[in-house]
Amino acid sequence: MANIKHESIKERHEDLMEVIGVHLEKGENNISDLQRHDITRPRLQEIVDTNHIIIDEKDRVQFLPKGEREFLSLIRRHRLAERLFHDVLDISDEEGSEEMVCKVEHILTEDVTDSICTLLGHPTICPHGKPIPPGRCCELKDDQVKPLVVPLSRIEIGSEGTIAFMSTNDRTMMERLAAMGLIPGIKLKLQQLKPAVVILFEETVLSLDTEFADAVYIRRKMD
Repeated sequence: MANIKHESIKERHEDLMEVIGVHLEKGENNISDLQRHDITRPRLQEIVDTNHIIIDEKDRVQFLPKGEREFLSLIRRHRLAERLFHDVLDISDEEGSEEMVCKVEHILTEDVTDSICTLLGHPTICPHGKPIPPGRCCELKDDQVKPLVVPLSRIEIGSEGTIAFMSTNDRTMMERLAAMGLIPGIKLKLQQLKPAVVILFEETVLSLDTEFADAVYIRRKMD
């Protein structure tokens, strides 16, 4: 998660909001929880003063509507940037992508964020399995930008691509897909869509139920 030491007042505020929100997502909503992560009471008071959070009589922290809207916007940009680096640019965490993501998220406008989301096929989870809040583009399903990453069931017969990620929080499904050999980085070719989805990968022909095919997102091979 973003380092909250920045020169920019705007970035300092956004980073603090993001860190607070991520811990609230985990259920760590007490001041003592946040203080263990170097978020001091004076820092929290800064956010209280801007009407983004409240602290109740039991020292529990909670977002106000204004704060929740801002956090969802921030974490959406962050997690979509992670998907962009991971799925399109093929840059892993080990290569310092998190630091780059933290820089990029501060300069993304809403329109650019929606374009990235559309390009990636409106992903619902980040590379670490955390939810990506939907945006207006997810509701409109804007087709003006052709998605680069789409569910397996939405690519054309004969198309080739590489598995980018699995969009499911179902551990059993993830384990079954992995047992089949379907993991990120595997190259495949779609041979059939109905009555079942049939793919060819590593000299193996595999038939999948639509439910499984919808969970496998493919980075399509570009012409």
